[in-house]
Amino acid sequence: MAERKKRKAYSLKEKVEIIQALDEALNANARNAKTLISRRYDIPPNTLSTFLKDREKIFQKYEAQGFLGGCKRIRTTQFADVEEMLFRWFRQKMTQGIPISGPLLQQQANNLARAAGYSEEQFKCSNGWLSRFKARHNISFRNISGEEQAVREDDVNPWLEQGLPEVLMDYAPKDIYNADETGLFWRMLPDKTLAVRGEKCSGGKKSKERVTALVAANMDGSDKLPMYVIGKSQKPRCFKNIRSLPVTYQANRKAWMVSELFTQWVQRLDRRFKAEGRKVCLIVDNCTAHPRVPDLQSIKLVFLPPNTTSKLQPCDQGIIQNFKKFYRRRMLEKLLLTVNDAAGMVNVKEKITLLDAMYMLRAAWNEVKPETIEKCFQHAGFVVRMPSFF
Repeated sequence: MAERKKRKAYSLKEKVEIIQALDEALNANARNAKTLISRRYDIPPNTLSTFLKDREKIFQKYEAQGFLGGCKRIRTTQFADVEEMLFRWFRQKMTQGIPISGPLLQQQANNLARAAGYSEEQFKCSNGWLSRFKARHNISFRNISGEEQAVREDDVNPWLEQGLPEVLMDYAPKDIYNADETGLFWRMLPDKTLAVRGEKCSGGKKSKERVTALVAANMDGSDKLPMYVIGKSQKPRCFKNIRSLPVTYQANRKAWMVSELFTQWVQRLDRRFKAEGRKVCLIVDNCTAHPRVPDLQSIKLVFLPPNTTSKLQPCDQGIIQNFKKFYRRRMLEKLLLTVNDAAGMVNVKEKITLLDAMYMLRAAWNEVKPETIEKCFQHAGFVVRMPSFF
């Protein structure tokens, strides 16, 4: 019995190449052109006929994938109109240089579906639908274009074995706070985006406008202190006629935290806790911008050991990262709304002011969940252990 020939799957690129080769043979008036091409590409005549029958679909799909054609089957979807609109929107934003994430793509898919008349029961962009959409259109997560410092165990162990247990013994979780600063380029777009495989991925000039944001929260996540922001300008133009700001704001020439500003912030916080009748422990790293603050009545200032913040500082275990993620998402959403109302991407980031950034910073900080904060404290070793009686 003759061995059955194994069926071969052809990519879109291969199908296009075969069809174009046949066109060339026919234009050259070659005799038995179909037979000639079938033998050249080792393809059954009936398969070649199928390619010719689906010629229009093959070329449309090939062009939609950016002339890459890695897909081997022409898959269809129930909501083809939503998919077509979403991919067109995606390509438009890529052309404008706007980074697109998976959640943003899901949100836009749902928006387009509602606009097309589909209810939430009929269409909801699930993770599975999004994965299939990306596979059909050859989309992957790409770079557009915090390094953990080496920590010695000899520096970490004394704190974990003696310093931290003393803090946990003397204070309840709601009275243990950690504060840390982070630099934020408030107009800079993310450096990763979804993109079609094989295409060049580039963005515009990166913004260098920076502020320093100080975040602070307690161990159980029940109290996130108001955001404290340090910029370069004492009175930015966007503050004109603004009576109150969404965050506490100070300024200096380099937009850095300095000892004077830190002292003022701790003293204000001390007055607040004194008015509330509380005694709290505030844990910070021992950088030069964090001096010892005298005459505190409600706050005990505790400094982490040098060069250990990447392991021992709760804010560095994911709190700041989570906060920045929410900020970037909000900035992209605002940017997309601006682009939709404007002619293009040129200078559109300039329309986002420092005041806009402050509102987004406050909203992003509010989005950080207490459970996230609690887990980050635990990851830094802040775990209350019940005493053993045996």
